Amino acid sequence: MTQTAHETDYGFNPQDLELAQGELTMALVFADYSSAAYLRGNLKHAMDARSKAQTLCMRATARLTGAPQRFIAQR
Repeated sequence: MTQTAHETDYGFNPQDLELAQGELTMALVFADYSSAAYLRGNLKHAMDARSKAQTLCMRATARLTGAPQRFIAQR
């Protein structure tokens, strides 16, 4: 008996999924930068990067959940 991989369809628009993945990837970059800046003692840069990471996460979540697009002006 062989198992076949089932591709799950969660109903996401492929373009929205790709954009959300890109936003989450950038959020990780900003989170890493925030951590490095904090370790260097540069709290202003750490907070700015953390804020950008949070915004990107919220934007990706809104994109995937179909929430109203409040982030259009921030693109």
